[in-house]
Amino acid sequence: MGSFSNYLKVVALRVEPTTASNDHDGIPILGNLREIPLGTAILGRNSAVPLQLHLYATFKSLYDTFSTPPSSIQRSNFVMEFMPIAFSEEHQLWARESISRFQEALEVALATSQGEGANVRMELDEPHDDQSLATDFRWQEPDDLLAALLLSDLVLQLEHLREQLGHDAKSKRIAQIAIASLGHWLAELVRSTGVTYDEETERLVQLIAAEKASRLYVQIRGLGLAKCEGLLLQTLLSSKVPSAVRVGVDLIVEQPPKEWSESSQAIGALIQSHHWKLRDVFPRLLDSTVPAVLAPALDLANLQVRKYGVQPHPAAERLEPLLSLTGGVTQQLASMEEDPSKFSNTVAGVQRILFDSVSLLVALCDYLGLMGDARAIGKLTQALDLKHRRIKAEAAFALAKLGEDRARDLLLEMVTDDASRLRALAYATELGLEDRIDPQWLSSLSKARSELSLWLSQPEQFSIPPHAMELVEQRTMRWPGFDGPQECFLIRFEYQFGDEKFENIGFAGPFTATVSFHLLPLSPDQCWEVYLANDVEDESERRWAWSNLPGRDRGWAESCIERLEENGFESMQPKGAFEFLGSRALFCEGLDHQSHVVHSLCDGASVYSTKPMPGSADFLYLQWKGQICMEHIDDA
Repeated sequence: MGSFSNYLKVVALRVEPTTASNDHDGIPILGNLREIPLGTAILGRNSAVPLQLHLYATFKSLYDTFSTPPSSIQRSNFVMEFMPIAFSEEHQLWARESISRFQEALEVALATSQGEGANVRMELDEPHDDQSLATDFRWQEPDDLLAALLLSDLVLQLEHLREQLGHDAKSKRIAQIAIASLGHWLAELVRSTGVTYDEETERLVQLIAAEKASRLYVQIRGLGLAKCEGLLLQTLLSSKVPSAVRVGVDLIVEQPPKEWSESSQAIGALIQSHHWKLRDVFPRLLDSTVPAVLAPALDLANLQVRKYGVQPHPAAERLEPLLSLTGGVTQQLASMEEDPSKFSNTVAGVQRILFDSVSLLVALCDYLGLMGDARAIGKLTQALDLKHRRIKAEAAFALAKLGEDRARDLLLEMVTDDASRLRALAYATELGLEDRIDPQWLSSLSKARSELSLWLSQPEQFSIPPHAMELVEQRTMRWPGFDGPQECFLIRFEYQFGDEKFENIGFAGPFTATVSFHLLPLSPDQCWEVYLANDVEDESERRWAWSNLPGRDRGWAESCIERLEENGFESMQPKGAFEFLGSRALFCEGLDHQSHVVHSLCDGASVYSTKPMPGSADFLYLQWKGQICMEHIDDA
């Protein structure tokens, strides 16, 4: 890029000569967080009278809205006094085209919701409407991420956007795709400025990105736009500018995201970045009373002690209130174990409270173990009596570090449990108990069973470990993306829910995975192929609906239909086509030899079939793709 003075043009309404510096890292420090300027940039440093450009007014007005419900925030409160960047024509053209595409998509979505869009191109009610939306409305990534600042401004100028998103689900899905992309570009812009710009330009660009991200966050907060709030907060928390980090912390404490994943994603930026200072984050981040914020905040504080040797602990002065909180959360979980219906009349509600409470108590146990204060023994012992495996392991580890022999014995017992084994082994090793561990629990199979059990216990899966597990097959094989042969395992798992039983086959090895398709009818070879195909991506992959495939490209399908007929299928009607690594396969619907409806896939040689079910085309495609992948691995 060019020099700072050549690349940026000042159009600020307010500039003034610089005076003797009282800055820290170039940012003036004031006592009240709500009244600090976001930052400054020094323009014309080598001239006789350098000018200091203040980014202040926007953030002051932003803080003034903290007590105001987002729905009543007036856009005029946020109008930036200046934009000190002269965007190129390419920047402006890209931004105008992007905002026009976004506005048109929102208009069409609103029309279809009101029954006025029968002839529009988008098919929002198709089973894979999110995918079609992404195809139709995904913004083209800018050649220069700096243009995302201009697009952010244009989005913020859209009138009634929040109102429309709050009342129209289709518009919300479009906005989720758009704002997530914009949030990603802003966060990437902040992370890449050190490589792209000189120091002065870097600081100014990060300040402006923080200002845009904070306003967008307030605009869309609470609307349920997945993967948006966390990315926008990441833009502030990834900044090298201390005041931008402090603004991000203030936002996450006073206006926290609704979803746990968004808070974790935001605070994760502080785990990945090494530019922030403890005083800019702690103890302020610990002021939150929301478990979805306080738990990852404590995790971050614990990490500073464990990994970087920070002393005292960032939460050291809060031992007493956090001890009380530990007791309260433990009592809540004990009550939930007795009667979860007292906390919510829905399964989802109970799961949300349980997840919040468990995550917070895990972080608290870790904190108390690191503090090493004997006053924590009573609270940790109460937590140890809970049934939850993760909490038992964390409480036992903390107590063992405080010298409690009972906790050491319990950790060794937990090594025998699939869902607890990996964590218990790690903690027992850290405590120097390796010689007391039975070697059978150190085998690769024992570890694979534990990895799969933990995977299945995640909230996104079954939330609890399986009731039974057994090895189907173990292989040492090459796996794309990993060096050398890998030990791989197919493991059958089973859940028993009253009279209902669910079972399937999972994968463990270089990574852990399950699929939604029922694999028990398949051979082990086919199961390996499905998991291989599910893991491999290649730019050669294509898929078409048959109606969208040009007639000149359909000739090859005749041999596939002939092959299906040779295998006893009748009345085969093409529905779609797939391409992978130069091979093509035809997906059809027809009848088997018993006149039952069947879905089949054929490439002219191999034939795959299944009874009709949701995702049957994907299921057959994975088998076919996996066979091709396995052949390439064998040839290699």
